[in-house]
Amino acid sequence: GSGCNKRIVMKKSRFSLPQWIAPLTGATSGGYGVILPNSEQLEKMAERNRRVLMADVAITNAIFYKSDKWRPVSGNSARKTTTRKQLRDSRIPYHNTTNCVLQSFLPLEVTQPNQNQSETTDGPEPVVVASIHLDAKSEEKRVQQLQRCLERSLELSASPYPPPLIIAGDYNCELFPGSCVHAFLQNVKRDEQDTMSEAAYNALHIADDIDGSGLNSPENEVQYRIRECSRANRLPSNTLPSKEQLQSWDNLHASVASFVYDHCWKLDRVKTGCTR
Repeated sequence: GSGCNKRIVMKKSRFSLPQWIAPLTGATSGGYGVILPNSEQLEKMAERNRRVLMADVAITNAIFYKSDKWRPVSGNSARKTTTRKQLRDSRIPYHNTTNCVLQSFLPLEVTQPNQNQSETTDGPEPVVVASIHLDAKSEEKRVQQLQRCLERSLELSASPYPPPLIIAGDYNCELFPGSCVHAFLQNVKRDEQDTMSEAAYNALHIADDIDGSGLNSPENEVQYRIRECSRANRLPSNTLPSKEQLQSWDNLHASVASFVYDHCWKLDRVKTGCTR
């Protein structure tokens, strides 16, 4: 009923949809609605592309949804509120960007309450959909972008808790175990994570397999993190990261674990296999 798309090229003629996708929003197509960033965000991307690519276009994420089945609902923060009127009064604005587009939806058959009604929020909870495009080079930036996406989705929740959430798009990584982005799929306290002692790290360099060939077949969480740290730093094959590189990686991984645990997120991934 809905879908996410990245890298939609918006031509400068007031950022109209490209010809290949515009028919989706026509009446004869079944009536898809589209959620896009505002013109200011699109103009920022267009300015960057004029400077870097010499192309006067904006490239953005978008959410397409079947307008005969779903309707967008306004975002709000429901912290410590009990009625729909209070939810509207406590609304916190958020802004979609060309790297993260979020929208909450309800099935079309769910009626919208009258503005003056004060019924409780026990009705169907909106589903939040996010379309993202994470950084292509930096794990730290990918972590920051995904964390901001999750934080913003809380603003769309109809309860004090994380909302039903679907995140799709281009992660620019495979979420392999040991990566910091993969840590979003775990829910463990920071102090429960396995860490590598300095003695254990030194042992890696004096072991018989000093060439790091063991990175090809990791056996535990620590070894997975070492492998992903090496990949993220673009080290030569079978090369171990330095102590400083591994410490920085462990700190980033632990910060994600703390964020997920503290905010009670429980995320999973559709088993698509490798996508790159």
